[in-house]
Amino acid sequence: MGVQEGCGSKQVTPTPRWRFKHTAKRLVKPATICKSPFVSQCVQLFPKISQQERLVVDYALSEDGKPSEILCDMHGTYITRDELSSLNGGCWVNSMLIGVVCRMMNAEQARPPCAHYFNPSFSVVLASLTTKAKKHEIIERCRMFLHAEFLGHDFSSCDLLFFPVYDNNHWHVHVVNIPASRVEILSSLPLRRGNGISVVSRRLSEAIDKAFHAQRLEVSKFMHVQP
Repeated sequence: MGVQEGCGSKQVTPTPRWRFKHTAKRLVKPATICKSPFVSQCVQLFPKISQQERLVVDYALSEDGKPSEILCDMHGTYITRDELSSLNGGCWVNSMLIGVVCRMMNAEQARPPCAHYFNPSFSVVLASLTTKAKKHEIIERCRMFLHAEFLGHDFSSCDLLFFPVYDNNHWHVHVVNIPASRVEILSSLPLRRGNGISVVSRRLSEAIDKAFHAQRLEVSKFMHVQP
């Protein structure tokens, strides 16, 4: 097969199939930036840092400095070199950094604010509430996260409530969208059976119901989606 049959002294000639050049190409694994919309959006939204900014970053993330050195002091809290080092490769992002970002987002909003970013420790408190927890116990444990005296404004007038959640070595954001009556899960992992995000989100919504009892906000009945 593959050649034409000849007879006598007639030379056997190859079929046209043999004349084609092999053009198959090796499959190249696409770069991460092509696969992840989160990385792509980050590159588009944030321009390349300057040389001066790079020097500041190198100093802040250097492991040679004193771990207890305060590198950032803003909005009533501070971050040490040890806490900031969690931004280095191979580390889990420290909850203190997330907390500072939440404070910054709240402080930089126009007044009255349309959104509130809760400290990540609030989701830990909510997750620890038992089904038998009494009303006064819930109010007392959640007071520092909900009372206008500590927040600086009344969160109940906000349309969007952001809850950073750390679970199973993964950060995601639980967003309560009040006008749309839904909970939006912002995560780099899909909401599929097995990764636990969906289960954690449902439990958190039930706990928010208890904490927001005075506001009559039944978050557990909201639709849970991943935009």
